[in-house]
Amino acid sequence: MLNLDTMVWNTLATTGQGPGPRDSHSAVLVGRQMIVFGGTNGSKKVNDLHILDLGTKEWINPECKGTPPSPRESHTATLIGDDRIMVFGGSGEGEANYLNDLHVLDLKSMRWTSPEVKGNIPAPRDSHSAVQIGNKLFVYGGDRGDRYHGDVDVLDTDTWTWTKLAVQGSSPGVRAGHASVNIGTKLYVIGGVGEKHYYIDVWVLDVSTCSWTQLDVSGQQPQGRFSHTAVVTDSDIVIYGGCREDERPLNQLLVLQPGAEHPNGRHNISMCKIFGQHWNQEKRRFLPGAEDISVM
Repeated sequence: MLNLDTMVWNTLATTGQGPGPRDSHSAVLVGRQMIVFGGTNGSKKVNDLHILDLGTKEWINPECKGTPPSPRESHTATLIGDDRIMVFGGSGEGEANYLNDLHVLDLKSMRWTSPEVKGNIPAPRDSHSAVQIGNKLFVYGGDRGDRYHGDVDVLDTDTWTWTKLAVQGSSPGVRAGHASVNIGTKLYVIGGVGEKHYYIDVWVLDVSTCSWTQLDVSGQQPQGRFSHTAVVTDSDIVIYGGCREDERPLNQLLVLQPGAEHPNGRHNISMCKIFGQHWNQEKRRFLPGAEDISVM
């Protein structure tokens, strides 16, 4: 747990039976609870659900009704409203088993359902992003082994209808392993990998105008990365971790502070701050990062 006021990391001491070691899972914050689903534990992909009560620091293993999603990793889980979590896509057991199914967990009844969707259903994929804006789920990017995706697919959660968003102007292109957040009606896409190129650029999609804009970035310039995370806190975007081009993991923390709009309508990231250090797996020691401010 990172305290963003003091910039100090602490290991959270918890009780109860937790999820155990895993990666490529999803974690959704709902009030004072963190809901963890799926991922891989190193030997197989799983579809179990665990809830951490952040007040009592206790792990809970709830009994869910209905049919859960099949075991998967690199899926997305998105909170819609305050009582539904939507799981989309990912990769399942077996070789090149990419998924495009949709599952809904009702948090009031703790029941899984698989709604019958209509429209232009997105292609199977993993390592995509899914963000909720209003009653819409916006899915961008991802890959299916032999190709990357770059379209924006939109699910109307009232009618269960998929459409492909017709966007204007240039776009981030195809990529996967990026991070996405939304501020109001704007969807931010940060970094990722696409066709052997590793990005740390920042793009914003204004869903009200269906137009992409690449943000200007000043301050420190971090290196490209994929499989990182991003959250919005106050008016800042905080990005953590990921892997760099040589697939070594990073424990850097980046803070993007969105600036005001330019007169020509473009946005600006007024500052990028880098905290933390690189972790060198081979030498098992820390290497200084771009700025030697450790938050370990």
